[in-house]
Amino acid sequence: MSERNQNKGILVCDSDNVSLNNTLKCLHYIWSGHIEESTTLLRAQEVLSDPKQPIDIFIVELAEFVHIDLASWLLGTGFKGHLVLIKNEDDTLPSFIPSEQLTTLQRPVKLTDFTKTCAIESSRHSDKKLDASFLSELLNRRDALSIEFQPQYLARSEKLWGFECLTRFQHSGAKFDTKEVIDALEHHGLMDKFSQVFFKRLTEVLPAFTQTRLSLNLSLYNIEKYDLLTVIKKMLSETNISADKITLEFDASAYFSSSAQAITLLCELKALGFDMAIDGYEGDLQNLKGLPLMIDEVKLSVSHARKTGGGFVLPEIENIVPLSKNIGTRIVFAEIEQYQQYKRAQKMSSEAILQGYYLAPPVGLSEVAELQLH
Repeated sequence: MSERNQNKGILVCDSDNVSLNNTLKCLHYIWSGHIEESTTLLRAQEVLSDPKQPIDIFIVELAEFVHIDLASWLLGTGFKGHLVLIKNEDDTLPSFIPSEQLTTLQRPVKLTDFTKTCAIESSRHSDKKLDASFLSELLNRRDALSIEFQPQYLARSEKLWGFECLTRFQHSGAKFDTKEVIDALEHHGLMDKFSQVFFKRLTEVLPAFTQTRLSLNLSLYNIEKYDLLTVIKKMLSETNISADKITLEFDASAYFSSSAQAITLLCELKALGFDMAIDGYEGDLQNLKGLPLMIDEVKLSVSHARKTGGGFVLPEIENIVPLSKNIGTRIVFAEIEQYQQYKRAQKMSSEAILQGYYLAPPVGLSEVAELQLH
């Protein structure tokens, strides 16, 4: 990895401190490299012109350029990286727009559009392949794995309900896509080692969750090669946390597995007192009435919501409220990134749990304690 690549960074320019802080929170979620911030265009131009501060991504609030010829201004600085404009609206979080999409500024844009831009830059920071050797190195380094927490809120009262636990991987300032790393860990048979590291780290922070629930997304891949139940029991015994404060999320296919070992494990986890959830359900909710009674929660992703003339809306989902009342199943709407999605979810079920960037980005442990106080 070259020294030049390691020194790449991001510059954020926004005269509004609230918007600037919000942008920085989102950035810290997907970028662990150097970040410069500026509240004036003059300071931004100084940074971009300084050869000692190579900037790969320049993020600036759209309103700052109302009276400026953007192309000429950037040409004068000699900037060679990616440009991202932030479009602020009263009813949405900032929308991050890659430079190649500047002609689409009038349409709503999801925060994930910006994630793709940062993903390009992150790949430049690392020429490492996710092979067994490198993955083992990651798991042996304490600074390579971190845990963040996505706040969840009650739809009816908008009060904090709990948090979803999220695993992050990084190396030399670059953050890796979590799903890609997990897939690679499964492929190379390293889920046992990952589970040991993850639950050890989780054990260290669990005592902070005294007033709210915590959700964990788990996989049954390769469970015949390691004892997930023993690892989880050890976590409970070392933290004195009651299992009924924790929700375990599995893919829907896990509950219909033909493996006797998988079904036995799920039943044993339920018997310990954990709530059991289906993560990312995309089927017909009518079919959920035939699920085993062990299901306490169903999480529905709205990231694939279709777009209509009135903006982004949730998929057509029927009978959410009757399902919740009839068999006591909680409904969680995840990945809410737009105001329209948020209001639609509230309308569809006032008993639902909501989470996503529109409500709050993932936070660190210190912010967990602060959120629980309010």
